[in-house]
Amino acid sequence: MEDEALIQRIKSGDTTALEQLIQKYYEYVYSYCYRKIGNQDDAQDITQEVFLHFCRNFDNYVQRSKVKTYLYTIAHNLCINAMQVKKPISLEDVEMENYTYKNTMGNQIETTDPVKLALNELPDEQKEVILLRFYHDFK
Repeated sequence: MEDEALIQRIKSGDTTALEQLIQKYYEYVYSYCYRKIGNQDDAQDITQEVFLHFCRNFDNYVQRSKVKTYLYTIAHNLCINAMQVKKPISLEDVEMENYTYKNTMGNQIETTDPVKLALNELPDEQKEVILLRFYHDFK
């Protein structure tokens, strides 16, 4: 269903339309948050906050662009806020990220994603452009 039709149904009080909109974009927003933050739990929390923010402020929502763009803007801002709040890193997280093990043939397999490592080396603006373009199909 088109986003404009969903928005009109939500404005008329249709909660099913809201559920459809959330289901339609939840995985996209989560994927973006996870690539930006790099932590599953934080990405899930931020994704939920994105949709809570959307619901709480829906009465003020004016459709100037696509709903997807609006949700990504909220996600971006919440990710930036989360990154500014420095959380202590647990030893378990560090050990899991750099963990190597031997498979049955004796070869070491690195669990760290080389693309993720390369993205983390980029400045935030360039990283953002690559995430949005290649992972989320924005122009």
